Amino acid sequence: MARLVTPSTNALATELEAQRVIWKVSALAPSDIGHSEEEQDLVCMLLNAVSDAVEQLLGGVIERTYTERYDGGAAWIALRHRPVWSVVSVKEFNAQLVEGTHYLVYRESGRIRRIPSLPGHTVFAPYPQAIEVTYVAGWATQVRDPNNQLIAVNYRPGGEAIRQAVLLWCKALWEVGPAAYSYQITESGVFLNRNLEVPPPVAALLAPFRNATARIAP
Repeated sequence: MARLVTPSTNALATELEAQRVIWKVSALAPSDIGHSEEEQDLVCMLLNAVSDAVEQLLGGVIERTYTERYDGGAAWIALRHRPVWSVVSVKEFNAQLVEGTHYLVYRESGRIRRIPSLPGHTVFAPYPQAIEVTYVAGWATQVRDPNNQLIAVNYRPGGEAIRQAVLLWCKALWEVGPAAYSYQITESGVFLNRNLEVPPPVAALLAPFRNATARIAP
């Protein structure tokens, strides 16, 4: 029987990494006798579900390019996703602003500050949705082979604890069993029990990433 589940575009670890944490005989994973393809599918579905949950908890982990609109009227704009690695463009009423001349970027706090390029230009234009920002943010990038199979998840410096949290959560769910999740092999995959709390070791690993200010390496 062919495998039915593969790591999603949000997967924050590889399937092999999840198998090695969960498998009864980790040295033999994933070829340990007694683990069926259905069980491998379940491991992958747990990985996908946990990755989605962590993405929601942290407001995005996979590195992406975002284009967002913000209200003007203030000197500062707080971007919605962190950590911020680069700001591609800032537009005010579709007019392109220039970094260093019109604004400064504070990557550690994920904020942009308007600077006075002309007398009176100390705040962004005071109108709703007047500012459009395109920027790159996130902790992890997926590496896929020519067949679109996930072969690695690479983290920016400082973000590796997220992978550990994901794998620990997968292991905890596997050990609790169906009481922690409901699943069926469909496009929907695994649904985590809404009443299930984040395991304390997982919560501790994720706590620093839920702060408003991210500590990032240059």
